[in-house]
Amino acid sequence: RDKGYYTAIIFITVSTEYYPQSYEIGSHHYLLKPISYEQIENALNRCQNYLKNAKKYILISSDKKIYIQDIYYLEVLHNTTTLYTCHQDYKVNYPLNKILDDIHDSHFTRIHKSFAVHLKYVKYIKDNQVILMNGICLNIGRKYIRILKENYWTYLTSREE
Repeated sequence: RDKGYYTAIIFITVSTEYYPQSYEIGSHHYLLKPISYEQIENALNRCQNYLKNAKKYILISSDKKIYIQDIYYLEVLHNTTTLYTCHQDYKVNYPLNKILDDIHDSHFTRIHKSFAVHLKYVKYIKDNQVILMNGICLNIGRKYIRILKENYWTYLTSREE
Protein backbone atom coordinates (compact mmCIF):
# COMPACT_ATOMS: atom_id res chain seq x y z
CA ARG A 1 0.00 0.00 0.00
CA ASP A 2 2.84 2.41 0.79
CA LYS A 3 4.06 1.93 -2.79
CA GLY A 4 0.68 2.82 -4.27
CA TYR A 5 -0.71 -0.68 -4.78
CA TYR A 6 -4.29 -1.37 -3.83
CA THR A 7 -4.71 -4.52 -1.82
CA ALA A 8 -7.64 -6.07 -0.05
CA ILE A 9 -6.90 -7.75 3.26
CA ILE A 10 -8.88 -10.53 4.92
CA PHE A 11 -7.85 -11.70 8.39
CA ILE A 12 -8.63 -15.32 9.18
CA THR A 13 -7.92 -16.28 12.78
CA VAL A 14 -9.18 -18.04 15.89
CA SER A 15 -8.94 -14.91 18.06
CA THR A 16 -10.78 -11.58 18.26
CA GLU A 17 -7.76 -9.99 19.93
CA TYR A 18 -6.62 -7.96 16.91
CA TYR A 19 -10.06 -7.11 15.52
CA PRO A 20 -9.82 -3.33 16.22
CA GLN A 21 -6.33 -3.07 14.73
CA SER A 22 -7.41 -4.92 11.59
CA TYR A 23 -9.85 -2.14 10.73
CA GLU A 24 -7.30 0.55 11.56
CA ILE A 25 -5.17 -0.73 8.69
CA GLY A 26 -8.18 -0.95 6.42
CA SER A 27 -8.85 -4.66 6.29
CA HIS A 28 -11.98 -5.72 4.49
CA HIS A 29 -12.95 -8.67 6.59
CA TYR A 30 -12.07 -10.37 9.83
CA LEU A 31 -13.17 -14.00 9.83
CA LEU A 32 -13.15 -16.24 12.87
CA LYS A 33 -12.45 -19.93 12.45
CA PRO A 34 -14.18 -22.18 11.71
CA ILE A 35 -15.35 -20.45 8.56
CA SER A 36 -17.87 -21.46 5.96
CA TYR A 37 -17.67 -21.36 2.20
CA GLU A 38 -20.33 -18.62 2.22
CA GLN A 39 -18.23 -16.42 4.54
CA ILE A 40 -15.21 -16.76 2.25
CA GLU A 41 -17.33 -16.06 -0.81
CA ASN A 42 -18.82 -12.91 0.78
CA ALA A 43 -15.41 -11.67 1.87
CA LEU A 44 -13.89 -12.23 -1.57
CA ASN A 45 -16.83 -10.53 -3.30
CA ARG A 46 -16.43 -7.52 -1.05
CA CYS A 47 -12.71 -7.38 -1.79
CA GLN A 48 -13.39 -7.64 -5.51
CA ASN A 49 -15.81 -4.69 -5.32
CA TYR A 50 -13.25 -2.68 -3.38
CA LEU A 51 -10.50 -3.34 -5.90
CA LYS A 52 -12.81 -2.44 -8.79
CA ASN A 53 -13.71 0.87 -7.14
CA ALA A 54 -10.17 1.59 -5.92
CA LYS A 55 -9.12 2.51 -9.43
CA LYS A 56 -11.56 5.46 -9.65
CA TYR A 57 -9.80 8.78 -9.83
CA ILE A 58 -10.25 12.44 -10.65
CA LEU A 59 -7.88 14.48 -12.79
CA ILE A 60 -6.62 17.63 -11.11
CA SER A 61 -4.30 18.55 -13.97
CA SER A 62 -3.35 17.08 -17.31
CA ASP A 63 -0.71 14.87 -15.72
CA LYS A 64 -1.97 14.34 -12.15
CA LYS A 65 -4.76 12.05 -11.05
CA ILE A 66 -5.94 11.48 -7.50
CA TYR A 67 -7.45 8.15 -6.55
CA ILE A 68 -10.78 8.58 -4.80
CA GLN A 69 -9.83 5.99 -2.15
CA ASP A 70 -6.86 8.17 -1.11
CA ILE A 71 -8.91 11.26 -0.21
CA TYR A 72 -9.53 11.68 3.52
CA TYR A 73 -11.60 14.83 3.22
CA LEU A 74 -12.26 17.92 1.14
CA GLU A 75 -12.27 21.52 2.30
CA VAL A 76 -13.44 24.55 0.34
CA LEU A 77 -12.48 28.17 0.88
CA HIS A 78 -14.11 30.48 -1.66
CA ASN A 79 -13.83 28.54 -4.95
CA THR A 80 -10.63 26.69 -4.04
CA THR A 81 -11.08 23.15 -2.80
CA THR A 82 -8.27 21.35 -1.00
CA LEU A 83 -8.15 17.56 -1.33
CA TYR A 84 -6.47 16.07 1.74
CA THR A 85 -5.06 12.69 0.80
CA CYS A 86 -2.90 10.07 2.47
CA HIS A 87 0.06 11.26 0.37
CA GLN A 88 -0.23 15.06 0.21
CA ASP A 89 -2.72 17.90 -0.15
CA TYR A 90 -3.88 19.29 -3.48
CA LYS A 91 -5.59 22.60 -4.22
CA VAL A 92 -7.95 22.89 -7.18
CA ASN A 93 -9.91 25.88 -8.40
CA TYR A 94 -13.31 24.24 -8.32
CA PRO A 95 -16.19 24.56 -5.91
CA LEU A 96 -16.76 21.67 -3.51
CA ASN A 97 -20.08 20.74 -5.14
CA LYS A 98 -18.40 20.27 -8.51
CA ILE A 99 -15.71 18.05 -7.00
CA LEU A 100 -18.36 15.94 -5.23
CA ASP A 101 -20.33 15.65 -8.48
CA ASP A 102 -17.17 14.56 -10.33
CA ILE A 103 -16.26 12.04 -7.63
CA HIS A 104 -19.81 10.65 -7.58
CA ASP A 105 -19.07 8.31 -4.69
CA SER A 106 -21.61 7.48 -1.98
CA HIS A 107 -18.79 7.13 0.56
CA PHE A 108 -18.30 10.90 0.54
CA THR A 109 -20.69 12.94 2.60
CA ARG A 110 -20.99 16.61 3.35
CA ILE A 111 -20.53 17.46 7.04
CA HIS A 112 -20.38 21.24 6.82
CA LYS A 113 -20.75 23.91 4.16
CA SER A 114 -16.94 23.81 3.89
CA PHE A 115 -16.20 20.10 4.41
CA ALA A 116 -16.95 16.66 2.98
CA VAL A 117 -15.40 13.47 4.35
CA HIS A 118 -14.71 10.01 3.02
CA LEU A 119 -16.62 7.72 5.40
CA LYS A 120 -13.88 5.10 5.14
CA TYR A 121 -11.59 7.40 7.14
CA VAL A 122 -14.05 8.34 9.89
CA LYS A 123 -12.82 6.95 13.19
CA TYR A 124 -15.83 8.15 15.18
CA ILE A 125 -18.38 10.90 15.56
CA LYS A 126 -18.53 12.72 18.88
CA ASP A 127 -21.00 15.48 19.62
CA ASN A 128 -20.62 17.93 16.74
CA GLN A 129 -17.24 16.66 15.50
CA VAL A 130 -15.88 13.99 13.19
CA ILE A 131 -12.55 12.47 14.14
CA LEU A 132 -10.71 10.91 11.21
CA MET A 133 -8.29 7.97 11.28
CA ASN A 134 -5.36 10.37 10.80
CA GLY A 135 -6.34 12.33 13.95
CA ILE A 136 -7.89 15.31 12.16
CA CYS A 137 -10.95 16.69 13.94
CA LEU A 138 -13.60 18.47 11.84
CA ASN A 139 -16.70 20.33 12.97
CA ILE A 140 -20.10 19.16 11.79
CA GLY A 141 -22.63 21.78 10.73
CA ARG A 142 -25.99 21.51 12.51
CA LYS A 143 -27.92 20.91 9.31
CA TYR A 144 -25.56 18.05 8.31
CA ILE A 145 -25.48 16.00 11.53
CA ARG A 146 -28.53 13.83 10.85
CA ILE A 147 -27.58 12.90 7.27
CA LEU A 148 -23.97 12.27 8.32
CA LYS A 149 -25.06 9.83 11.01
CA GLU A 150 -27.43 8.08 8.60
CA ASN A 151 -24.77 7.81 5.89
CA TYR A 152 -22.14 6.63 8.38
CA TRP A 153 -24.47 3.98 9.79
CA THR A 154 -25.29 2.78 6.26
CA TYR A 155 -21.58 2.67 5.46
CA LEU A 156 -20.71 0.70 8.61
CA THR A 157 -23.51 -1.82 8.17
CA SER A 158 -22.75 -2.35 4.48
CA ARG A 159 -19.12 -3.18 5.39
CA GLU A 160 -20.33 -6.24 7.30
CA GLU A 161 -22.23 -7.79 4.39
